[in-house]
Amino acid sequence: MVQKHKVDKVKEISELINKYSVISLIELSKLPAAHMHTIKKDIRDISKVVVVKKRLIRRAFDMSGKKDIDKLLDVDVAIPALMFSNENPFKLFSILKKNKAEAFAKPGDKVPKDIVVPEGETNLAPGPIIGALQKANVKARIQGDKIVISEDSKVASAGDEINADLSSILMQLGIKPMEIGLNIVASYEHGTLFDRNALDIDVDQYVSDISAAYTGAFNLAINTGIIVKETVSHLIGKAHMEALNLAVNANVVNSETISMFVSKAQAQMNAVAAKLPDEARGGVAVAEVKEEVKAEVKTEEKKEEEKKPEEAAAGLGSLFG
Repeated sequence: MVQKHKVDKVKEISELINKYSVISLIELSKLPAAHMHTIKKDIRDISKVVVVKKRLIRRAFDMSGKKDIDKLLDVDVAIPALMFSNENPFKLFSILKKNKAEAFAKPGDKVPKDIVVPEGETNLAPGPIIGALQKANVKARIQGDKIVISEDSKVASAGDEINADLSSILMQLGIKPMEIGLNIVASYEHGTLFDRNALDIDVDQYVSDISAAYTGAFNLAINTGIIVKETVSHLIGKAHMEALNLAVNANVVNSETISMFVSKAQAQMNAVAAKLPDEARGGVAVAEVKEEVKAEVKTEEKKEEEKKPEEAAAGLGSLFG
């Protein structure tokens, strides 16, 4: 006889499957319980996580009746859990990826990416560790009372399994290559299954690629004269400018070109005037202005000269009381 709590769990999961649009399969192996609790708390506004055995998940999938949802279980996971959300699966994957924490690698762990021991001074004192470093292909040497890494040294590639020696070395160097967090291995949305590789995209790069593709397509359409709603206004503007340039070059005078002809004539006149002497540029008017300025200067000088005797007399009067 099937236990009641298992029946209730299957019913609960099937109801959640029909309530949410995105169902994700999660791998929980090697995830500390405390970290799991923290992540669930951080994402509770956008998702719900249920830890359940694979056998019960399959029964819930069958009960839900959603097409091809059982393909989620084709992905091999050690400790499965289900995440239910109405969030876009790509955004959801990105959120969980950003919430991962760094951790030391333990023996048997498979590293998610290449591990490189960086060049520079370490806090390690000379001793047997120097031999272990060299054995792990780390180019190290003793300098004073510390061990120095001579150059960047790759010690593991993505997917490699960590052995006990390398685990110890990385721990002593303070390198944390592992990522702790909720790992979505696949997501289901409206009959489509997205695996981890499809979900793990660089959003900024993706947006940049789309923008570049749009710009290229737009420029091609403009240059080849393809008329669509995005190009029609630009093509009309381009045709107008080309027609206007043709009219100006052909000396066709109309309401749109007359101001351009006047501006062109004005610019040509100014260019010629700039090469002439001041008298020629301003004619009589310039000469008259110069004479007026000279007359004003002389008048001011004359006033200053007239003031001097008066000031001198005033000075003498003060001396003789």
